[in-house]
Amino acid sequence: MTTKDLVDTVAAWEMSIGLIAKAPKDECTVDLTPRRLQQFKIKAGDTFKWSNNSGGKELQSGMVTADKHGLITLEKLTVTQAGNCIKIAKKGWAE
Repeated sequence: MTTKDLVDTVAAWEMSIGLIAKAPKDECTVDLTPRRLQQFKIKAGDTFKWSNNSGGKELQSGMVTADKHGLITLEKLTVTQAGNCIKIAKKGWAE
């Protein structure tokens, strides 16, 4: 997992995340708020679809709405040592 895996386009944002091998457990739960987005713009009230994939399998997915500050937070994401790909896309884009 490196920043070369990062996708930041007008339509979508993706990032690989994961636990290090020395982590005390194989997985954990986190909240994720993307910051410093370049091309993927978020406005208050916008709705997005998201997914959390690991090993080619979808672990979680859902919809999220941007708060009054134009931020979205994906709550209770499962993050594994195997690694995860978090994808966020504008609702209605390439559905």
